[in-house]
Amino acid sequence: MFDIREELKTLPELPGVYLMKNASGKIIYIGKARVLKNRVKQYFTGTHDPKTSALVDRIKSFEYIVTDNEVEALILESTLIKKHMPYYNILLKDDKSFPYLRVDTEAYFPTVTIVRRPAEDGAKYFGPFHISATNLNRTLNILKKAFPIRSCNKQLDGKDILRPCLNYHIKKCAGACAGYISREEYLAYVKHIIDFFSGKHEDIVKSLEKEMLEASDDLDFEKAADLRDKIGLIKSVTERQKIVSVGGEDEDYIAIYSEYDLCCIAVFYVRDGKVSDKREFIQKNILGEPIETVLDSFMKQYYTSETLVPKTIVVNVEPPDSELIQKWLSEMTGRSVTIKVPQRGKKKEMIDMVLQNAQIHLKNTCLRQSNARMIAEEGLHGLKELLDLEDIPVRIEAYDVSNFGSSHIVAGRIVYINGKKEPSQYRRYKIRGTDSQDDYLSMSEVLRRRFKGGKDSEDMPDLILIDGGKGHVAAVSKVLRECGLSHLKIAGMVKDDKHKTAGLITPEGPVDMSGHMPVLRFLSGIQEETHRYAIAYSRLLTEKAMRESALDDIPGIGPTRKKALLKAFQSVDKIKKASTEELKKVKGITEQVAENIYHYFNEDE
Repeated sequence: MFDIREELKTLPELPGVYLMKNASGKIIYIGKARVLKNRVKQYFTGTHDPKTSALVDRIKSFEYIVTDNEVEALILESTLIKKHMPYYNILLKDDKSFPYLRVDTEAYFPTVTIVRRPAEDGAKYFGPFHISATNLNRTLNILKKAFPIRSCNKQLDGKDILRPCLNYHIKKCAGACAGYISREEYLAYVKHIIDFFSGKHEDIVKSLEKEMLEASDDLDFEKAADLRDKIGLIKSVTERQKIVSVGGEDEDYIAIYSEYDLCCIAVFYVRDGKVSDKREFIQKNILGEPIETVLDSFMKQYYTSETLVPKTIVVNVEPPDSELIQKWLSEMTGRSVTIKVPQRGKKKEMIDMVLQNAQIHLKNTCLRQSNARMIAEEGLHGLKELLDLEDIPVRIEAYDVSNFGSSHIVAGRIVYINGKKEPSQYRRYKIRGTDSQDDYLSMSEVLRRRFKGGKDSEDMPDLILIDGGKGHVAAVSKVLRECGLSHLKIAGMVKDDKHKTAGLITPEGPVDMSGHMPVLRFLSGIQEETHRYAIAYSRLLTEKAMRESALDDIPGIGPTRKKALLKAFQSVDKIKKASTEELKKVKGITEQVAENIYHYFNEDE
């Protein structure tokens, strides 16, 4: 049995990290200390505020790890907090890592894509970038207009000549697959993109301006105009960034604002003297720590890679371990890193603006959460009353079927727990049992797969919502009876002629929704989310098939004819089996093209 008083006597007078555990042995708090003996003893002596007392009451045992110095203790503390996510620690909730650019250097014509984490796959990675994945993707798309590298996954060796896809025709690709660009020119495009994200904006513009003048001198006005447009695109990206430093410095501006037990930390990234992007983090302050301590914890968890650390970090309050953090970051990066709390001048004006952003973001977040909570509470209570449920439905599952013609028939399931989305429990389904546009069969298949374990199926819902009407509800009711789950409550979400949620229908008939507008608002959100999730999967599969379709290699088949063929026959397999006469019936398919298609799929006969 762990005796805290006896264990306190054995604590060393050395730096290290301590791990507090509850009765079940779970780590509930992690801290670091310059002297372990002194710091840990403080928890069990003297008086504390109510929140710290609540923590101490739960501590039933502890462990400690000795380190060589306080910097090592700081690093270990940060690592262990991220690993164990203790309840009482201030945690960096935003788990979206900074994005990287992945360049497939092993490909003859490399692709440039955005990824969250590098992998050991032979590709070259650049980053991480101080920019959100959304903004990075938007910028990359603009740059691809100037430097149209390919987005496809085709295996290109520079020898086989293929028919270019739609991206070439809409000028989003230079047509590497069709031999319309040399490898040398293509690699120059890739280099320009990487250089841009490496901050070499002016170098790229100067290089292109030089090429433009040379083209103009050679009277190649078409090339000069093309280069002029590329320069304009690059400048359109860089000119949106606000200049905040004439000296072109790299700085992070971090401001914290707090209300009650919530804090918002806003981070503005200044690169080459310009604001390149910003992020906001909402932190829960369970122990009611001072904002300086919250900021301290944030910075220790936030700066995990030397490539993310600028030379200067400007903050609105000074973290208690400011000197220690500076020493740690300087050792990590191999250069001097300073933390500043400006009192006047340009930096003070800038950090005040960042603080204002943090304040506005926190207030807006609280307002959204309050509104969402109110809608959910009213919706859940209304559903209990309308559907005569025994209790408020804690777990709601909603289903929708989506398809493009009869190809890529899919369904989506979303889950709400206590009125809130639970994306980790969303599921996607490919329909296997039918290739026709039969929503009833498709929905039946999905529910049959979901509840194949009958009463032993995991996480039984309190309410099942179907995007559909009477027929859908009847089909699902039949499946539930087959699975021995007829006791589960189901309802169909019916839409009006404007595709808005209009009401509910159960196996017993339509539900009178008059006077229940809050329920309709709640259901509308569920129905929209279900539809969005299902159709996103359908589009993903359809676009993938369109890109990778064997039809791309057939002479005379372009995007319009491909779409017409898929719409008429629903799948490539059916096109393969079609006769020339059947093919000619499709709009836009001439006799010659029909023969090309037929011979392409039947050349061995």
